Amino acid sequence: MFNKFIAGTRIAAYATWILLFLSLLSVLPPPYSSYSIILFSMMITLHILGYAFIKLKYDHLNNVTFFSSMLIGYAHWLPMIVNQNQADPAT
Repeated sequence: MFNKFIAGTRIAAYATWILLFLSLLSVLPPPYSSYSIILFSMMITLHILGYAFIKLKYDHLNNVTFFSSMLIGYAHWLPMIVNQNQADPAT
């Protein structure tokens, strides 16, 4: 169930990026173009906050990159934290 949730989140993040590029190319009609830019603004703000939180709390995770965090957000770093906690429950 967790893996399906993460996969769905990644698909939604990629779809948001595609919508942004379509709206920037003026392919989407006017009301949807502004909606996609607002959705993208909220998504990128949350991804920046998530990246900052992860870097402060889990600085030992070396695989968390800025680009991956901006691209798919917590779908990138959450599986790493869950796998680490399953391997070492004391953390």
